[in-house]
Amino acid sequence: WKLAGELALRRMAPMEAIGHLTHGLTVAESLPAGSAQDEYILEFKTLLGTSWLTVAGWAHPQVWSNYRPALDLANALDRVDLLAPIYMALWVNVMCNGRIAESLSWAAEALTSAKTRNDSALEVVAHMAMMVSNFWLGRLDATAQHADIVKRIHDDEKHATILSYANQD
Repeated sequence: WKLAGELALRRMAPMEAIGHLTHGLTVAESLPAGSAQDEYILEFKTLLGTSWLTVAGWAHPQVWSNYRPALDLANALDRVDLLAPIYMALWVNVMCNGRIAESLSWAAEALTSAKTRNDSALEVVAHMAMMVSNFWLGRLDATAQHADIVKRIHDDEKHATILSYANQD
């Protein structure tokens, strides 16, 4: 079901992907509890979040309801590779729903996680989020500080994957 969902997403058939991935998630949830089940659920939730944002945009409730539990699973499974895109999706979802002050706390949490895990991609994403949230809150000094940090730590080659989930670099 995961492969069918991924193929549907690649073919720009997100509703078809949602069908396959939802079925796969149901199957994964029926597996015996443990890290293998959690890994499957994490994969399905992450792909479902992507599918829903493709269909209905960043602000859709299904983006949150899939990525939020995915964050807990990614942390529990130490899937550092998934933290930057998950935090990015949660932060953008909160921003697009007009909860700008709350978006700053998500950006701050992402930054704390980046520093704790020494994850440079997540650190770039977190500072970008801090920059944008502070801008919309009218905190221009903080905006400039985070922009300067992004310019200093961003490496085009090392952080090329950010573009694949952030739609910006």
